[in-house]
Amino acid sequence: MKGIMLVSDDQELIVAKKIVDEKKVNIKVKLDKIANITEEELSEYQAILGYSNNINRDLLARFAKHGIKYYVTRSTGYNHIDLKAAKEFGIRIANVPAYSPNAIAELALALALDLNRKVSEQANDIANKRFTRPEKLFKEIRDCTVGILGLGSIGSTSAHYFNALGAKVIGYNRSINPDNEKILTYMDVDKVIKQSDILLIHLPYIQDENYHMINKELLKDAKKELIIINTARGELVNLRDIVELIEKERLGGYGADVFEFESEYIGKDKPIIKHGVIEKAIKLYPKILLTPHVGAATERALYSLVEISIDNFIEFDIHNECSNEIK
Repeated sequence: MKGIMLVSDDQELIVAKKIVDEKKVNIKVKLDKIANITEEELSEYQAILGYSNNINRDLLARFAKHGIKYYVTRSTGYNHIDLKAAKEFGIRIANVPAYSPNAIAELALALALDLNRKVSEQANDIANKRFTRPEKLFKEIRDCTVGILGLGSIGSTSAHYFNALGAKVIGYNRSINPDNEKILTYMDVDKVIKQSDILLIHLPYIQDENYHMINKELLKDAKKELIIINTARGELVNLRDIVELIEKERLGGYGADVFEFESEYIGKDKPIIKHGVIEKAIKLYPKILLTPHVGAATERALYSLVEISIDNFIEFDIHNECSNEIK
C-alpha cells in the first residue's frame, strides 16, 4: 500500500521523513494542504495521513472516487471528520488517541499560573511604564481548589501536576480511574464548578452532546474570581458568555489554546478577524489569554504524533486492522 503524508511546516517535514526512513514504509511526505492534493496524487495512493480541520463529505467523496481506503488524522479529536460519510464511502479512519499528555497539561498549567499571579497583566503594565504593585494579594496554588472536567490521560496528568503543587484537586469524568482517587475527589460537574478556584477543561468535544457546555448558566454559581483554562476544543466553551462575564467582573480570567473558528486564523499572520466575539476576546488581553493551538508544539509531542500516525498506516497495511481505528 502507498500512502501520502501531508505536513504543515518544515519541522514536521523533517521529523516525518526521518521516521518514514527509519521504518522503511511506502509513504511520501509532502509539505502541503489536503485542499491542494491533485487528482494524480489521489489516484496514486491508497491512504492519506493528514492534518486538515475539515474532512467533509465532499472531500471524502473525492477520496473515494480515486480509491482512497484509509484516512489517518494526526490528532486526538476527530469531530472535524464526517464519520457518517466516511463509512458510506468505505473509507476507514484512525486517530492518535494519546501522544504526549504532558505537553497539553504543561500548557494548561502555564496558563493557569499566569492568570492566577497575573503575570502577563503585570508585564503588560511594565511595558506601558506602569510600575504599580497589585491592589490585592495573590492566592498560592496550594491554597486553591483546582477542578478538572475530563480525566483521561491529559486531565490525569494535569491532576498530578496540581496535586504536586499542593492544590486540592477535584474532577469530573464519566468513568472513575481508581489510581486518580489517590490524588483527587470525583464529583459531578455542578459541584466541580461551584468549588473550583481554577477550572481546567480536558473533555473531548462531541458535537451533539456538549457544544457550548461551558456557558454563563452553568457558571452562575461559580466563584467570582474563577479562572478557566481550555486546552481541549473551542466548541466546548461559549466564548461570548466568557467575554460578558469578564467584562462584568464575574470571572477571574480565561486562558485558551483553542477557540471556535480557529481554522480560519491559526497559522496566518495578521488575518482579518471576521468574528466579533474573537475580536472582543483579543481586546480583553491580558484577562483573556489566547494561544494559537500550540499545546502539542513540543519536540516529544510532535515526534510521537507523527510516529503513531505512521504506525496506524502500517497496521492498516499489514493487517487491514488498526488498534486506533474510529468505528
